Amino acid sequence: MLEISSAAASAIDELTGSAERAGLRIRITAETDAGAALEAAVTEQSGPDDQLIRADSGARVFIEPAAALYLTDKVLDVHKDVDGKVQFTFHGKV
Repeated sequence: MLEISSAAASAIDELTGSAERAGLRIRITAETDAGAALEAAVTEQSGPDDQLIRADSGARVFIEPAAALYLTDKVLDVHKDVDGKVQFTFHGKV
């Protein structure tokens, strides 16, 4: 199951504010033999079959069923790019 770093949870909380049903949704945008391109975007609610993962802080991550297959051994993390924009990343569990 996907793990959520504390930094990612904080970023999700900042992006979603106090919206009760909001969270970060992860979905596949393209699939090839080499793997999948994933997109993470703030959403007001989950898709009908999405898997819900909650961080200890309460931050919510919705995962499209097909994307969940690629994320079982990953950690959702975050960093800011040179312009200060939040970028969500995935890396293997340590």
